[in-house]
Amino acid sequence: MTGTRVLVAVAVGAALVAPILLPSPSLRILTTAVAMAVAVLGVNLMGGYLGRVALGHGAFVGSGAYTTVILSADHHWPIVATIPASAVVCFALGLVVGVPALRIKGLHLALVTLALGASFGPIVKRLEFLTNGPNGKGSTAAWVAPTWLGEGRRADGRWWYLVAVAVAALVFVLARNLTVGRVGRGVVALRDGELAAVANGVPASRYIIAMFGCSAAIAGVAGALLMIQNPFAAHTNFESSFSLHLYAAATLGGLATINGAVVGGALLVGLPYLSARLGINLNDNVIFGGTLIVAVALFPAGVGTVFSGLVRRTGLLPSSGPGPIVGGHHQ
Repeated sequence: MTGTRVLVAVAVGAALVAPILLPSPSLRILTTAVAMAVAVLGVNLMGGYLGRVALGHGAFVGSGAYTTVILSADHHWPIVATIPASAVVCFALGLVVGVPALRIKGLHLALVTLALGASFGPIVKRLEFLTNGPNGKGSTAAWVAPTWLGEGRRADGRWWYLVAVAVAALVFVLARNLTVGRVGRGVVALRDGELAAVANGVPASRYIIAMFGCSAAIAGVAGALLMIQNPFAAHTNFESSFSLHLYAAATLGGLATINGAVVGGALLVGLPYLSARLGINLNDNVIFGGTLIVAVALFPAGVGTVFSGLVRRTGLLPSSGPGPIVGGHHQ
C-alpha cells in the first residue's frame, strides 16, 4: 500500500469514527468545518492555481445556499438533489464573471470581485419574490437519517455529517484531478507567465473562464452543504466580510495546495469555537486576523504546508504538484 493510500485510509477511518465518538454539538461544528473547507477550496482554485485574487466568493456560496433553500421550500426538491443544482447554478454565474476577468487582472479584478460580494445583499433584497428579501428564507424540508443510524436528532446529525464528508471528498478528488491534469498544468502556466503559456499553445481564454466556473461551482456546493443542518439562508451571512474570511483562510492554509483548503476551513470554524471555550472575550474577526498575521509571518507558504512537510519526511506522501505560492511564486 502506497503512502497516499495510507493517508486516505487514515482519513476515511477518522471520518467514520467521528460520528460515533463526538457529541452532537461537536459533530455539528465539524460538519460546518467540512462545508467551509469546500468553500475555501473554491477560493484556492482561483487565488492559488490560477493566480487571480477573487474576493467575492461569498456571493457564490450564498447563491448555492439560496438555491438549495428555494428548490426545497418552493419546489419540494429533496435536499440531496439540490446540491448538484447549486453547483450548476453557480457554475453558470462563474462563467458570467469569468468573461470580464479575461481583460481585468490584479488589483482591478480584486476590486471587481469585491464589488460582486458587496452587491449580493442588495440583489437578494430586490429579489424578494424568490429570497424573501431581508428576512431570509427557510425551508421545512426534513432530511431524516436512515434507520440503520438510529432515530432522533443525534442520528440526523450523524447522517448530515456523513453526507457532507462524502460530498466534500468527491469535490476534493475532482479538484485534485483537475489541478494535476493537463488543464491544471495549463492553468499554472498561465499563472506563472501568461504570454509564455499562450505562446506554447495554452488556450488562455478557455482555461480562465472554465476555472472561474469550476471555482464558483465548488463554492455553490459549499453553500448547499451549509444548508444541510439548518436550511435557512440570510444574505447577512454571505456579505463581503465573509468573502474576505474565505480568502484569508485559503492563504492561511496554503494557496495552490489542496490540503490547505482543509486546514483553512478547519481554522475558519475552529478558531472562534476554541476562543469561546477558552473564555477569550474578543471579536472573532480580531482572533482570526491576529492568527492570520502570526501564521503568515511564521509560515509564508501556509500552515497546511507544514503538515505536508512532516508527512513527506515520514515517507508517507511523495512530493508532487506545482507547490505552494510563496511571495507570488510557487515553490
